[in-house]
Amino acid sequence: MQDELSSSSGRTSSGRRPATDGTPEVAELLRGNDPVKILERLVRDDALGIRPHTLDRLAERGFLLDPERLLARVFARVAHDADLYEEEPFPPWLEERIDRSMRELVREDWEEERRGELPDPDDVRYQFLTELLGLEPGLCRRAAIAVNDLDDTTRIAFTAVTMRGQTLQQCIDAGLGTLEEVRDAIRTAILAISQIADDDEEGDVL
Repeated sequence: MQDELSSSSGRTSSGRRPATDGTPEVAELLRGNDPVKILERLVRDDALGIRPHTLDRLAERGFLLDPERLLARVFARVAHDADLYEEEPFPPWLEERIDRSMRELVREDWEEERRGELPDPDDVRYQFLTELLGLEPGLCRRAAIAVNDLDDTTRIAFTAVTMRGQTLQQCIDAGLGTLEEVRDAIRTAILAISQIADDDEEGDVL
């Protein structure tokens, strides 16, 4: 997971630097009325750098979402909204789509939980949390919801340490608070996750 989040760079998979502004190259890749064909062009070598932009933004916002799940949604969202692009600066336009995709996925998790849909133990959307936090597969969706519902600073500090391997000092340098505030943020997130596990154990006993 840490490798995935830290893999973003200034170059695309093809080795070219992504188009970072409102350029003809962007408009060319987004041209047409068929979202499927546009999606194929976007994914082929990621000439627009959607992958690194998305992973960077996920790290900034600190949501507990599987990066590949988010990437699939962002590529689809960009292809769907291609006709809305008017050769404006591309990074802000893309960031809007990334943020919308994150909100959609967080909401979808919450809606599934609200409806009482039992998570599939083999659901790949949450396997990264089993590996990252050692949680039982059936608890991963609820853990993601709990963390994603925390305030921004708490959530970002927690995921910075657990998902990206940052030190407490790096969190402080990033403006996430004092040493004690960062520690409190991490403790708060751990407590939220622990409460889910405790509730599940109590349910088993009952």
